[in-house]
Amino acid sequence: PLVGKFVIEARQADGAWKTVAEGDGIGAEKELKFAPAQAQKFRLRILDFKHPASSVPVIGEFQLFAQ
Repeated sequence: PLVGKFVIEARQADGAWKTVAEGDGIGAEKELKFAPAQAQKFRLRILDFKHPASSVPVIGEFQLFAQ
């Protein structure tokens, strides 16, 4: 996989970003479960990118669901 370690962060009321989930590798069937987080903004940060000369990761979307 092109993406190694990543985190999903939630923006707190004070503007700080808090990590709510983390993992390795990204793919169409990737599913993470984590404690409920309340925020208006979430972001995906890629921390470890394995960059072959001819490839770059493309993230079309990621989804968050309440359980």
